[in-house]
Amino acid sequence: MSAQPVTCAKCRTPLGDLFNAPELQPCPGCAVPTLVEVFPALFRDRAVGATAEAILTAGEAGCFFHPQKKALVPCEGCGRFLCALCDVELNGQHLCPSCLDLGRKQGRLKNLENHRDLHDRTALLLATVPLLLIWPSVICAPLALFRVFRHWKEPGDYVRPGKGRFIIAGILAGLQVLGWIGLFLFVAIR
Repeated sequence: MSAQPVTCAKCRTPLGDLFNAPELQPCPGCAVPTLVEVFPALFRDRAVGATAEAILTAGEAGCFFHPQKKALVPCEGCGRFLCALCDVELNGQHLCPSCLDLGRKQGRLKNLENHRDLHDRTALLLATVPLLLIWPSVICAPLALFRVFRHWKEPGDYVRPGKGRFIIAGILAGLQVLGWIGLFLFVAIR
């Protein structure tokens, strides 16, 4: 299968020559400034999804979930026979959907991420919520700074990755710490 041509949104002219240009280029059909960024996957052939074969002879094993489909491999978790539709390969293991779900829930599958601590949100909460009463920021601001510096390189949110929350939390917590140091110095000197 070949890649579908990318076309102009206004006039539907193919934009084959404008792929990954560093700046806006005029459309050859309507001269609208256009920026076309494509991934290399656009040029790869698409793999057709696997389909399960029907059982041809009476002696062949059938899939546990689809008895009319031919079994290809046994599940390495429970031993059930699986067709091409039900076979999920993860780290070289062939698993059925039930074992995959059970492994996800129990945390037995190492490469399947079930939980992610969002340290950037926690640091931002530690820096902002104590501002409502002021006095808890004596403890929470240093904790927020600790979380910012300790977890800076860890992955953040799935939806909005980035360091924005860490930066805001660090600035707010730093200002709170400086404010408390200034207050203690003012009281001590006075």
